[in-house]
Amino acid sequence: MELHILEGENGKFPLLLDDEMKIVNPVYEYMKKLKSDNKADNTLIANGRDLKIYWDFLTHNFYIYDEITPRHIQQFREFLFKENPYDSTPVGHEDIRVAIIKSGLPSKASSTWLGVEMVG
Repeated sequence: MELHILEGENGKFPLLLDDEMKIVNPVYEYMKKLKSDNKADNTLIANGRDLKIYWDFLTHNFYIYDEITPRHIQQFREFLFKENPYDSTPVGHEDIRVAIIKSGLPSKASSTWLGVEMVG
């Protein structure tokens, strides 16, 4: 999983690629929405980093993003609080922890796009 920051005349745009260097379409569509809502470049980049952490978690556990349940979100929370998930602390790790602590565990009905409120 790689996060690339594309730069152009319209600003910056985070692009998440899977291990086969294919675009992670749900993240791409979400980033397009944020860009169309005129979110700041730093907001897009922060969300991109947070979503990379989330997508790494999904991939590592063989989960499918649109089949996530509150149990999976709890596992994700536990993953974030590990000393060193996957033996390294990813960029943005602390920011997403703060967002989850502030928002609490969302219910399935009230969850945001990925079930976790992201900082950005």
